[in-house]
Amino acid sequence: MLMKTTVVWTALLLISALHFYWAAGGRWPGKDHRELSAKVIGDRPLPGPVACLAAAVLLLLGPALFPRMAAVLFCLRGALGMVEDHFRPTIRGTHQSLSKRIYSPLSFLIGLLLWP
Repeated sequence: MLMKTTVVWTALLLISALHFYWAAGGRWPGKDHRELSAKVIGDRPLPGPVACLAAAVLLLLGPALFPRMAAVLFCLRGALGMVEDHFRPTIRGTHQSLSKRIYSPLSFLIGLLLWP
């Protein structure tokens, strides 16, 4: 049980820290706004710092306060990310590849590990 909790919270802390970094103007894993957007969200413009801060906080508070709801949402993100390109054909490319290889499996794993 302790290992499961450690894995989940380590992943959530790292993902949250990345959102804080983006809110502060960081561009990794891209070199500029356009490349970051292409890798992280696909065909949409980057959200502003307030949205990044909100995501960072929700990534930590949501699972702490509502573990079952967070588990469902992470599992949904994981499952829908695998078929996202059927609903948003303009995302084909880097985001689609990263979503299927990294974002979706990680989201699904976090959702399964969060399930109480």
